[in-house]
Amino acid sequence: AGATGGSLLLRQQNRWSIEASALADDQDVRVLEGRPIEGGEGPLVALRVVDEVARRQEAVVIADATIDEDFMTDRYVVTVRPRSVLALPLINRGQVIGILYLENNLAAGVFSPDKLRLLELLSAQIAVSIENARLYERLERMNLTLEQQVADRTRELEQKTQALTERTEALRAANAELKRLATTDALTGISNRRGFLDVAAKELERAGRYRRSLSLFVIDIDHFKQINDGYGHSAGDDALRQVAETIKAQIRSTDYLARIGGEEFAVILPETDLDAAIYLAERIRAAVAAAEVVTGQYRFSLTISVGLAVIGPNDVTTDQMLARADQALYRAKGKGRNCVVAA
Repeated sequence: AGATGGSLLLRQQNRWSIEASALADDQDVRVLEGRPIEGGEGPLVALRVVDEVARRQEAVVIADATIDEDFMTDRYVVTVRPRSVLALPLINRGQVIGILYLENNLAAGVFSPDKLRLLELLSAQIAVSIENARLYERLERMNLTLEQQVADRTRELEQKTQALTERTEALRAANAELKRLATTDALTGISNRRGFLDVAAKELERAGRYRRSLSLFVIDIDHFKQINDGYGHSAGDDALRQVAETIKAQIRSTDYLARIGGEEFAVILPETDLDAAIYLAERIRAAVAAAEVVTGQYRFSLTISVGLAVIGPNDVTTDQMLARADQALYRAKGKGRNCVVAA
């Protein structure tokens, strides 16, 4: 276009900067990326020309800047002595976003009307390209910001989910422990009456539904009051613990043992008919009688009485089976204790 050099100026927040510049005899374009148009060594372009283009929003053509009354005193013109100058506004949406600044330092009047029209078309395309590039950059920043927000939110949700999972597991464990404590006899470590009734009710319902056999023991330590009175309550506690351990050693893993009263125990035995129940009850009775309780300075033996009941057609609740087993236990004590009686 007759220029010996040119620059692309952009305006951001009312501040002008040079983004790129080139010389006619140099094939390389220098990318300056926001270099201010007025540096420490003076302006890099004619500032009056820039201001005039921005104000008028139209091209400024100067045949010879060194003698033009409006621009000859500009600091850049005084120092560099450019001759022909052409500055075209880059307009987008009615705003000057940049300037295509061209000059010829050797000759005056090189920018003809034909060249001006051609460069005006070029400047319009440059303005669109710049705005598209800026839009792309904004979208990229928004995308990166959104991705970071999504990543941060995802990480936050994962942390909260992990914390919630941990709290839920801790709560589940705490509830399980509370349930265990609520259904466990503190002295012997076996189930208590509440736990026994829960399990027995389920086994009774299952046996009734599928017509399966089910047996229940009620076991009482004979003359337990004499043990407490003669050896002390600590010895009585040891006796209870030993009886519980002895019974556990004789029953199956599917059977359920509980301490349901002071010196009274109960066992629920799924899939166990009358003959099998009597055999197991006798084995438990014999094992307890054969074991010696050693507590402190005392050594003694004890016996148990067992009342048992097998599920019958009228047994709808656990209490009904317990009542029949209790009646059988009462008869066992009436027979002299240390025996097994079936209801």
